[in-house]
Amino acid sequence: MITRCFVFICLAGLTVAGSNKLCAQKIAAGDMIDLYAATKQLSQFIKRFNNEEDRQGIAYDPTSKLYREPEQRKQYLKLLFDEQSITIPQSLRTSFIADVTRKERPVFLDFFAGEWFAEVKISVSYNGKEEEAILFMALEKAGQGYKWVINRMYFRPYAPYIRQTTKNPNNFLHPQSHELGFMNLNRVFESPATAEDYTSKDYRSPDYLDIFMYDLRRGVIKFITVNDTRFHFFQIKGWYFEVANFNRPGLNSGWLINNLVQLPPEQKNVMLSYIYRENR
Repeated sequence: MITRCFVFICLAGLTVAGSNKLCAQKIAAGDMIDLYAATKQLSQFIKRFNNEEDRQGIAYDPTSKLYREPEQRKQYLKLLFDEQSITIPQSLRTSFIADVTRKERPVFLDFFAGEWFAEVKISVSYNGKEEEAILFMALEKAGQGYKWVINRMYFRPYAPYIRQTTKNPNNFLHPQSHELGFMNLNRVFESPATAEDYTSKDYRSPDYLDIFMYDLRRGVIKFITVNDTRFHFFQIKGWYFEVANFNRPGLNSGWLINNLVQLPPEQKNVMLSYIYRENR
């Protein structure tokens, strides 16, 4: 915090006893980076995470010694966290930064490498009532480029109709049902909650997106607006972090890491299940 205060003093051109020498050292060290400018775009967040641009937002030439330079990169990384978050202890941030900037095989984010996706909260009109829907967007290769696609979604009004359990083997139609003209099909319609028990073993229960697309075609869902966008990253082995946009006064704003978890690979599916609101 002291270092940040001194940097601000240098930038503002103020004179405070004992600060001039430190400022001169910072400038001489070549790490006077305007880390306080808001990270306005997600692509800029990735460039800053990797230390691929200067303080004016101009991209470094990959042959430059400053491109992905580790010490300068550490300074960028420190300022890419939401300082108001109480869920990320300083010790965890320090471990994360040390891991991604390690001398042997440092780790960088790659926009096109997968293992990250967007979560978009939107307001829709559903049967005339305003509801929140959550769309999970992924980058998909398309020809010579890429495009964003709706990969999954969550919609609370559908939750009671999404089957999460296995079929009950006690619910079945007798192999001689055809001799009765299948009159015992009334069992299926009398207990809609167990209707899937009577389907083929190859039948896949519809998910939220299936029903959502059906309702879109029927015209019972109308788009209103986008309320929130955030991004979930799994690209760094052993880690998960979330990036959200903070539109607020002050220097710590824009796209920032607001959630960080040390995540063993075997726990990835548990985290994904939580993000996708499964079993809720």
